[in-house]
Amino acid sequence: MKLLLSLQGLLGFFLCGTVLGSGNNTTPSADQPCMASDGWASYYNSPSMYLLVDEDKRHAEAEQNCLSKGGHLAMANDEAEFNILMRLADDELDKDVWIGIRKVEVVTEGSDGGGEQESSDRRRRKREGTTFEFRYCDDNTEPYLSWKDGDPGDRNCVRIKKGDGYEDRDCTSNERSICECVGKWFDVATGVYIKRVDWLSEENANLSMTVEYNLAWVDDRLTGAVPSGWMPLPATLLWSPALMFGNKVRRTEGITKPRVHPSTGAVEELDVSLKMWLHSSGFIFFQMTKVLKVRCNVDLHSYPFDDQECPVQLHAYNGVRFTLVSSAQSKIAPISSDASNVVSQFRLMGATVESTYSTFFANDSNDVICPYFREACTYDVEHCMLSAFLNCSTCGDCGHHVGNCSHHTDICGDPGPTVNSFTTLTIKLSLSRRIWLYVFRTFVPTLMVVVLSWMSPWMGFQTAAVIGRVSLGASALLTIVMGADLKHPMEFISYTRAIDVWMAGCLMAVFCGLLETAVAYYIHYTGLAKESWKRQLVQPKVSIPRARFCRPYYLLQYLPPPPQRTVRFRLPGTQTGPPPPLPQLFSPRPARLARKIDRATRILIPGLFLVFCVVFWVHYFL
Repeated sequence: MKLLLSLQGLLGFFLCGTVLGSGNNTTPSADQPCMASDGWASYYNSPSMYLLVDEDKRHAEAEQNCLSKGGHLAMANDEAEFNILMRLADDELDKDVWIGIRKVEVVTEGSDGGGEQESSDRRRRKREGTTFEFRYCDDNTEPYLSWKDGDPGDRNCVRIKKGDGYEDRDCTSNERSICECVGKWFDVATGVYIKRVDWLSEENANLSMTVEYNLAWVDDRLTGAVPSGWMPLPATLLWSPALMFGNKVRRTEGITKPRVHPSTGAVEELDVSLKMWLHSSGFIFFQMTKVLKVRCNVDLHSYPFDDQECPVQLHAYNGVRFTLVSSAQSKIAPISSDASNVVSQFRLMGATVESTYSTFFANDSNDVICPYFREACTYDVEHCMLSAFLNCSTCGDCGHHVGNCSHHTDICGDPGPTVNSFTTLTIKLSLSRRIWLYVFRTFVPTLMVVVLSWMSPWMGFQTAAVIGRVSLGASALLTIVMGADLKHPMEFISYTRAIDVWMAGCLMAVFCGLLETAVAYYIHYTGLAKESWKRQLVQPKVSIPRARFCRPYYLLQYLPPPPQRTVRFRLPGTQTGPPPPLPQLFSPRPARLARKIDRATRILIPGLFLVFCVVFWVHYFL
């Protein structure tokens, strides 16, 4: 039903002049003009294409033959083109040839004057208000003339006399002829529908998407060829434009569906990528649906806060011009999207369609890419993501979402179709990454690891605590390093991304905590060693009396008795109970310094990391 409405809408707008224009008196032929396969070619670096007809025909027959092939009898607009036609007659055909100039009746104001050389018949016609003058066959404008003998006779048609120049000739004579390409675009009404947007691979910058191109044109010769209404036809039965995707499209795939063969019963894949319908009025509708692998213009400096743009170009050759109508002037928008079918890490923020004139070779300043239509649309389709799960009243436009659009037309002049020109239809998808996916997969886990590493300064300096502090810091450090290496590998990126800055900040916070543990423990351990050494210095001395054998024995009776001394030796395992406490003769300064470092670290590292987080999120996210 939707397809039928679209066909009827395109037919109405096309036939009413929205696409071709109501003032257009000629309808382009469905047979593509100026095709090389039909003998058309460019000679002597001419911007026009010519067809050499090596068959004798009358002037009217030669003109009709050229029109049937999408051209007209050749007409020189200046001396350069006149020289090209002379060379074609002399070198290529070696015959006299008809050109597109003949006498026509021209209505003029009455005049009694005239030169002496004017014939009496011409003066009579001027007095009566009409004259017969040579004009171009297509638009009755004054031609460029270069007569062989300086002045024509009274015959009505013109040929090129080989080696001489223009010569008037009876129109009933039989001559060869040269056809020239009409030089008018073959307009094809165009619409684009984005059916699906898939995942964008950061490893190779490829985006998978499904695009439907709807093309329409009119062929008056097919009027009444089918009964009233629409008739589906094989896509290869009638002529269709010569199209090719641009170099950003790496691969194209068709749309297939299984079908059971009626005779054999075997299941086969039926290609439904190309469809064609013919209307009884001669209106032809052509639909092309392709799955495209597109290389996007990826800029990952702000990854994962980045916005990307993916262009898809479709080129049309042989004089075909994409004709688009803005959504403000037509019920059928030139580009629409299925916003509920975006299966990607990106949100679809908008789409732009642009048609341009392009050239194969830029020979001068006029041979440049020139846009002649552009429409940019912005989307607000967050509600469409839940349309498959919720029965919301605002989800009706999600299937064919148009958005808020602005358009520009006639951006540059029409250069006209030449052998060097073609048209290009470009669609650009504006994508914005879904940040919440990376918040829960990257930012929250790394933040938890960093906060967990801040427990280290609270664990003390006992041997078991120091082992735990080192294990905690090393585990956090390895977790950050492995997470940065495994989750976001992009070998083709040679610049710093936002995610790299975040991982480097987290890595530095964990490393500083581990470094503080090493420094504080070194200070604490050095203080303990000095304290133990000083304790050994303040131990009380033990006096052991010496034996006095140097004095005479008889004098011992006159000496006072020696004091009673007791020497006790404490052997390992012989004493019970704790040893008596030693006197504290100094203050343990190194232990207090290590504790001060721990207290400062509890505030300094989290504070610096908080400043880093504020600067990071403000710079990249806001």
